[in-house]
Amino acid sequence: MFSDIITALCAGIFFTLVFAGAMKKIGPWSSIAAYFLIVFLGTWAGGLWVTRFGPTLKGIFWMPFFSVGLVISLLLSSAARSSLPESGKTLEQPVEKELPAGELDLSFWILFVGLSISILGGYLTQRTVL
Repeated sequence: MFSDIITALCAGIFFTLVFAGAMKKIGPWSSIAAYFLIVFLGTWAGGLWVTRFGPTLKGIFWMPFFSVGLVISLLLSSAARSSLPESGKTLEQPVEKELPAGELDLSFWILFVGLSISILGGYLTQRTVL
């Protein structure tokens, strides 16, 4: 369980840095913290449910976590309302409905609860890998 969390955390940080940092894509909520949380939870849930494959690193199958993290990051980035502005610049395209800072919409909370339930279900029904 602990190795799953650490692997998902590493994947979440990596994909947040790549997509939010380098590509300036932060998903539909315009918050890097929300983007990271969804990528982390989705990676954790997916890593539990996907069959273990690929090479191991100290006995940990890391490929399922990074594969799911990549898919979730791509999906969130494609659903992005806007890109992060470069420092000192403003967005050129106005966003139709901007949420106040720190406020997340219902879709975020539904996704958050769904991923949390999926993680819990993954541990409750966990099979042993031979």
